[in-house]
Amino acid sequence: MSSGRDSARRAFALPPAGERGALVISDRTRNRIAVQAAADAIEQSVPAPVATRPRADVRVRRGAAQVRLAIALPYPSDIPALCAGVRETVAERCAELTGTPVRRVSVLVDRLERTAGPPGPVSPPGLSPDRVEGATAPGDPPAGGALPWAREASADGDPAGARADSAAGGAGSPRDATPAGER
Repeated sequence: MSSGRDSARRAFALPPAGERGALVISDRTRNRIAVQAAADAIEQSVPAPVATRPRADVRVRRGAAQVRLAIALPYPSDIPALCAGVRETVAERCAELTGTPVRRVSVLVDRLERTAGPPGPVSPPGLSPDRVEGATAPGDPPAGGALPWAREASADGDPAGARADSAAGGAGSPRDATPAGER
């Protein structure tokens, strides 16, 4: 009886891999896989969801995929760490589901979305500007009261040294604003 089963198995055995044909995965499908992988990575990494869905462009050249993503991230967040996580997740998921190795994943953060958390920068627990010697809080004037880029103005409202710069042909003079072909 077993000889009948063996002959049936041989009759329904798959041909060798090279003779079976090919599976073609469309660009749209590859893009959707990358978008979903990026959305999953962001959702798992941050407590507050972002409203903007990622966008992807996947190109296959010479048997390897190149993925370009445009994503939105919550603000404030650790952007480099989130991008690294998105990059890793997208590369793994795309390679796993399509069978195509991923050569590169480029991530563009094109939007930061404010979350429901506290506004402004977030400091690590127990660390505040008044506990760090020499640090200032946002909005505090710098030591000495003057901003380093501020220039004193003369009585007529011109910044000090502006006339001297233009008379000498230095930076900020009208001559600098004239295109080279019109001189």
